[in-house]
Amino acid sequence: MSKAFENIFPIGLGTARFPFKSKETYAQDFENAVNLVLYALEQGVNYIDVGRGYSFNNAISVLNEAFKRTNSQYNVTIKVNSFDKYKDKDYYYAEAISVLNDLGLSSASHFLLWTLMDIKHFKRSISENNIYDAALQLKKEGKIKYIGASLHMQHTEILEVIDSGLFEFLLISCHLLNFGDMQKVLDRAYEKGIDILVMNPLYGGLIPQNETLFEYAKMSENETVIQAAIRSLLSHPAIKCVLAGASNTQQLDNYISAVKDDLVSRQVRFKHLMQYTTKNQVFCSYCRYCVDCPMRIPVPEIMNARNIIALHGVDDGSNIESIFFRLLNEKFNLTFETYENPCIGCGKCESHCTQHLDIIKSIDLVYKMLKKTCYDMKSRKERFEELIPSSKYKKIGFWPASQGTMKILDVYKHIFNEIPFDIYLFDSNSSYIGTNRFGYKVYSASEAKDLGIECILITSYKYGKDIYEQNKHLEQQGIDLKVLYKDSDVDWWW
Repeated sequence: MSKAFENIFPIGLGTARFPFKSKETYAQDFENAVNLVLYALEQGVNYIDVGRGYSFNNAISVLNEAFKRTNSQYNVTIKVNSFDKYKDKDYYYAEAISVLNDLGLSSASHFLLWTLMDIKHFKRSISENNIYDAALQLKKEGKIKYIGASLHMQHTEILEVIDSGLFEFLLISCHLLNFGDMQKVLDRAYEKGIDILVMNPLYGGLIPQNETLFEYAKMSENETVIQAAIRSLLSHPAIKCVLAGASNTQQLDNYISAVKDDLVSRQVRFKHLMQYTTKNQVFCSYCRYCVDCPMRIPVPEIMNARNIIALHGVDDGSNIESIFFRLLNEKFNLTFETYENPCIGCGKCESHCTQHLDIIKSIDLVYKMLKKTCYDMKSRKERFEELIPSSKYKKIGFWPASQGTMKILDVYKHIFNEIPFDIYLFDSNSSYIGTNRFGYKVYSASEAKDLGIECILITSYKYGKDIYEQNKHLEQQGIDLKVLYKDSDVDWWW
């Protein structure tokens, strides 16, 4: 059995949501973030998850300062991004050492192969002279104790990662909405003695925002939905720790309260949860009786993901589309070529539905969502032709130098089959500038004019507008600065 999470508090601290509001409030925001870390340690939290780029590139600096001010014992994860197929063992080793140095540490307890997206990515990462070899070297030298992987793949593929026997712990997304799907993963991990660390336990806030719809998870009137959701996850013996992505002490307290004064045993809670996971009749149970659509619409997959819409509803003020399409991609790896609805309204699917759901209406809604959110390939082609027409630019910069940008370029290749312009990567992260990432050299904004860059496309989903505001002076130099995403879009990463 793994000892990766032995003597570790069941709530860990995630560091991606420290509230850095602006340059003007930076000093106070930094101090608030440091105090939040110190507060977590005082409450007994002794596992901290951090990665480069978290909290506007500030999380590592916050931890460095917090560690200087405490005598508390803590475990911290070194996360090294494994996405770049052009890097080798030496690069990943050096990056891990760099993160340690930035944290002010000589060693760390845990190491994560960060963001394994599918089984091909996993196999590349464990190949000779790649990131897994770097992790083994770090462990041999005593710079880390435990090796794990952060997985963003379908649950059937996670089983193959577990069966590889290469990891002592795994970081996965698990919550009330996918708990049923994850049962095989959790059972297999427990059988193999692999500890499970959970991210996204409240599914982007969707669960506490819809308390009445998740009442079934509660086992007493005094229990909150947040407590019930966390306790439900911890009821499975494979799950050792749940990450709290907290921005303030109140949010952290909500997580911590879930592991205090719980009078219900794990076994009783787990049995209760399994009883109710698929009982709510608003849900598609994924029986797949609607599978034979004459127009080849992936009806079962769409309807299963539609559970999100049934829970939340769709209105102009929600981000339900982002949650919906992310679930559709994570669970089924499903994409669409066009937003044009091919449904002919024959009713065959509805006649076979055991839950008597409005499938035709739901399918129409989803295709309307496609066009609104730029999730399908036709919409994305139109967006590319609008922003970076191939006849206009020969030198195009992409900002930031991230996995997300590489995903955008992969989408471009899929649509147009070739890239007719020279690619330059830009970033404000000083540790990236002058280095090679994903096969391209990374430049700063000050170098754009001398390079002859005609256009820079900002591809960050979350920080696109901020990056634009910080660099719009480039437009005075004759460089077209454009933002890929519009307010109604969903992230193309998924």
